Amino acid sequence: MKIFVTSDIHGNYDVIKKLEIVKEHADLVVICGDVGDEHDLHRVHDMLVGSDWIYIRGNCDDFDVSNDKNYLSEPKVFGRQDFIPFEGILTTPFNTYRETNEEGLQEQLSKIENTVASIIVAHNPPFCLGDEIAGSKINVGSKSISSFIANKKPKIYLCGHIHESYTNGEIGNSLVFNCACPGTGELRGWLIDTESLEFENVEI
Repeated sequence: MKIFVTSDIHGNYDVIKKLEIVKEHADLVVICGDVGDEHDLHRVHDMLVGSDWIYIRGNCDDFDVSNDKNYLSEPKVFGRQDFIPFEGILTTPFNTYRETNEEGLQEQLSKIENTVASIIVAHNPPFCLGDEIAGSKINVGSKSISSFIANKKPKIYLCGHIHESYTNGEIGNSLVFNCACPGTGELRGWLIDTESLEFENVEI
């Protein structure tokens, strides 16, 4: 199965319109949070109508997700692949939604089961991978998440949040992708084969 994964659209309509292009190349579209407001979410729904897609909320998302079949509220299987949501966000200077400290993240992560060979759909990056603030050499990712990935061994960990740290790498045998769009009207993400684990960068 091929998935296209992106994050941090932040209601940019130029980005949302481009989802119509990438959906033709993926069996499932995944959005790792920071979609925008409720109006933006409706636009995404319209653009991806007829396609399989899922999303979680990021730290800037505050809209009603009740009865939205595309919202990944609990583990779900697509194409024999388990997708597990994780919305915990490490404390930021901006007092946004779903923020907590490392201990809070660790407690939330401890409740996630059956992670081996699963795909974690998250917003917050792990420490020292996809989490560097531009030009600062400062890493703002979560050490609890890094430990979780190393110990629980998910197949893939997907995230965003830090726009300037769009990248991929590995923690142990787990692939990690920061999928954040840059905020310039460009749709950016990764097209990933969940079986072969081959992937390619997509920028439109």
